[in-house]
Parts: sequence; structure tokens; C-alpha cells
Amino acid sequence: MDAGLPQVRQTALRLAKPLLQGRTVFLTGSAAGSSGMARFLADAAARTVPVDLGIAAGDPRERFAGYERTLARPTKELRGMLDSADPDSSALVYAGSFTTATTVCGRRVIGARSPNHLDAERKDRQREVLGLGGRVVCLADGLAHVNTPAVVQGIPDQGIAMATSHTYLVPPSADSRRVRALAETLKRDCTRAVLTPFNPGVPCTFYGFITATSIIDFGPVEALVCWDPRTWRIHAPGILRPLPVPEGVLTSARAEVRAIARRLRRHHRYVGAFGTDGVITDAGYTIHEINPRICAGFGLLDQMAPEAAPLAAVDLVLRQLPNASAVLTEPLAALATALQRHPTPTYRLWETPGHSSPAPADEAARPTWAQQIREAAARGRLFSNELKEGDLWK
Repeated sequence: MDAGLPQVRQTALRLAKPLLQGRTVFLTGSAAGSSGMARFLADAAARTVPVDLGIAAGDPRERFAGYERTLARPTKELRGMLDSADPDSSALVYAGSFTTATTVCGRRVIGARSPNHLDAERKDRQREVLGLGGRVVCLADGLAHVNTPAVVQGIPDQGIAMATSHTYLVPPSADSRRVRALAETLKRDCTRAVLTPFNPGVPCTFYGFITATSIIDFGPVEALVCWDPRTWRIHAPGILRPLPVPEGVLTSARAEVRAIARRLRRHHRYVGAFGTDGVITDAGYTIHEINPRICAGFGLLDQMAPEAAPLAAVDLVLRQLPNASAVLTEPLAALATALQRHPTPTYRLWETPGHSSPAPADEAARPTWAQQIREAAARGRLFSNELKEGDLWK
């Protein structure tokens, strides 16, 4: 890896030190167990105190909603824990890039996003940000008159849908009784849903950063996506790279990603990390969503370039310090170039499959290994590689 890549971390540290030096920082929420952030804060001369909020591991949406509830309405035990470690309430709190909390028990939260940025993740708002087709429907109508195949994304009444938590794919010629049953399932916590056409293609994700002046993307990765024909639920258990894309298609896809990221910055005044999800074909890249936060796949980038990690610290600095954009843009662009040249197949799974193994040293064996990872990651029927509609429903 490029010897200049530590510049990303060094620059972020230099920017962060005036904010963090000599301060106590509570690492909590999704950041409580982050050893990378703990090291970064320690290198910035801060004292770190991990605070586990006691939210059970499991469904990401429920877990993050639990973090937000607890940060907004701290328990007596949490108050006591913070007061014991920080009697004068001078500490800072870092709870990851998802939170919109501004204070916790009178202590300032750093690296949070605004409610406006959270709202931009709602599936109905995504249609506006991305200029998507489709329509928003009322679930009281039972998803009547769905043109199949169609993707149905529930819009939770409380909080937001995360990853594929409320995403279903209705196959062609679906039984109307099953369609009504799906509507009843979604009505448990949604009153509306977004209906969009099904787009065949290779599931593809881009990660990057939006600064005040530039958009930096780290190139495409293959999203491991599967469809459960029993429930119609879509699952996305991980990512795999590299994803070979013809040069002309890649140029077009990156232009699309940057245009959408600029729109997010313009309409929502957002700077920080982002991730897009969509499908790529020979005709180009169709973006289904853009998430304004550190996404799970950033862990793969940290794994590939540990000397620049954790990239969550870059997100923190960009959000917190208006002058950070000008200083970080160049080293981030150098990091992106180096990562795009990284030849070794790498993957990251957040829904653990039954089996996984490191990439083999023998290059000839790597395509087989990559396919085994795809199959191991699948829950139900995988749509990886180019989708053929006629094959999907067999």
C-alpha cells in the first residue's frame, strides 16, 4: 500500500487535537466497542471511556433505534456511570455517525448528524434526493395493483428503515393472497411503502466522502445480495471486492455517484461519509439509495488500509470542523487511488454465513474462492452476477 497513506490519519489527528486534547471522551452507541476510534482518540491525547448502553445485538434497525432512545432518555444507571467518570460534566460524547443526539446528560456530542441528514435516509426522501421513479402507496390498500416484479420498501412510522430491514421483492405473477399478507407484515410498523420497478444487474456499492469542495469515492464493490423466496425478503449480508467493471461503465457510474453526492450536499448541506447502493450493468449504474453516514462497509476499507484507519475519524473531523474539508480532500483522493489499485480479493460480512475463509495465495484459485463466499453469504436465493429475470424465479 502507498507509503503516503498515513497522511489521512495524520491530517485527521492534527485537525482533531485542538478539539480533543486533554478531554475525556465517552465512546458509546455504535462506537462503544470501536478499538480503532479508541486508538485515534488516544493518539489525539484524549482520555477514552467506553460506555456500553446495554442494547442487545441483533437486527441493526432495532439496535440503532435502541441507542437513540437511550441517548435521548438516559437511564438512572447511565447517568450515574457518566457522573462517576466525569463529575464536572466536561467530557465529550462520541456515539458514531448515525446519531442525531446533541447532548447526553449535559455533555456535548461530537460527530453527530443533524435530523435533516437522518431524514434524508427515509425511503420516501430518497426518491427526492435520487430523482427515482416509483410511487408511495398507503398500506391500508393492501398493495393492490402492484405491477410485478416490484420492490416494496416499507417506510417505518418511527425511525428509519436500515439496510434491507423493510425491503421485499414481489415476483412476477405473485399470488394476491401473499401480496396482502406482505402488506399486513409491513403494517406492523409502517403505514406507507415505496413501490419501484425491479432493476436486474450486479448489486454494487460505492463508499466515499463528501467534503465542502469535492466528492471522493473509493470505487465499486460487489454487494452480496439475496432474495428469500419464502418471505420475499431481500437480505444484504456483506460485500466483496474487487468488482471488475469495464472502464467506460466505471467512468459513467462514478459520474452518477458524484452527481448524487453533490445533490445531497446541496439540498441537505451534508459533509461526511456516504455509501450508495444500486445495480450496475453494461448500460450504467442505477442508484437505489445514498446513506449519509459511515456504513458497515467502511470496515472493509479500514481493513485494506489500516495505516489510514479508522475512516470514521475522518467523518468525525469533517462533520465537526468546517476547515477540515480543504485539508483532507487531497489525502483522501490519494487514498481512493491506492485502494482502487488494491488487487487482492477481500470481503466483509455482517450477517455471518456458515463458512468463510481468507483469500487463497494462488491467484488462479481466487475466482472459485470468491464464488464460495457469495454462496456462503446467501440467505435464500442470491442475485449476484448479472441478473437474468427469467432465471431468478425458477
